[in-house]
Amino acid sequence: MGETEASKITEVSKVIEAFDPQIVASAVTENLPEVSRALRAATNNNNNNNKKAMEQVE
Repeated sequence: MGETEASKITEVSKVIEAFDPQIVASAVTENLPEVSRALRAATNNNNNNNKKAMEQVE
């Protein structure tokens, strides 16, 4: 995950902790491309790690 994506996730996480759902929805919507990329990158990384772990078990 790149630094920009990670920082966007951190920003959104802080908003989620601090504010009401309407503000959270606005923050996520405004940062949606970055959030989406970050989630895809995290998912891909997790899938790759799982694949490597399974290969080591075999």
